[in-house]
Amino acid sequence: KAADRRRSLISAGSLQLIVDWFIREWEAIKGVMVDELDPIDSVRAVTEAVDFRSYGWWTLLERIYLAVSAISGRRVLQGLDVRPPSSPFITDPWLTETMAYLQQFGGDRIVDITTATQDLIRGALEEGVLQGESIYHLRQRIDALYLDSIIPYRSEVIARTETATAAGFGGQAAVRAMEIPVMKSWLARLDGRERDTHRAAHNRYRADPIDLDRPYEVGDAKLMFPADPSLGAPPEEIMAFLKGQLSG
Repeated sequence: KAADRRRSLISAGSLQLIVDWFIREWEAIKGVMVDELDPIDSVRAVTEAVDFRSYGWWTLLERIYLAVSAISGRRVLQGLDVRPPSSPFITDPWLTETMAYLQQFGGDRIVDITTATQDLIRGALEEGVLQGESIYHLRQRIDALYLDSIIPYRSEVIARTETATAAGFGGQAAVRAMEIPVMKSWLARLDGRERDTHRAAHNRYRADPIDLDRPYEVGDAKLMFPADPSLGAPPEEIMAFLKGQLSG
């Protein structure tokens, strides 16, 4: 229970950053949907605006990964009765490794996030264009999409997923950096919403822990830690559940 509360608090910080991002994105989109814009051109204009802003995800994910990795790494070391470095976010030796991990795999995450947003926008606008709606009504569609779906739901899915990835990597990277010999086990949140594959991994590896540098076998996928994309695990084994459904 204490671990769940800590995880929720950490995820809440990530969530606020991502909510703020999507609010600014929504405002940028409204800025290009001027009255003079031909409704037929709205899909291209808006998806290009989203694509233009996508580079900012790097800075956002860096903030999340550095903060979450530092906190997670220190908590893992404290649990092992190992004294972490004295200055967080500066001298933690595993943060360089965290940034290298993000540089290697963050690009794919950003592409996935951006593409999913564009697909949602494209679907909403194309439906309106087919019905002959004006720019005014198309803007209303965008408002509803962001207020009813993207900001309250996609923000939480992304925050929980990226927090889980950063926390999992940070904990293992801290142990490696401090050269501590440990075994690891998969810990799923058994609340009735967990995936069957994650429940099976929980039962298997709690009973039979494995070396830190070995991957878990979760269903047909391999992961070094929960929400790890580095070994090609599919989205259904990585992304967070929200209200019992997998969202993108």
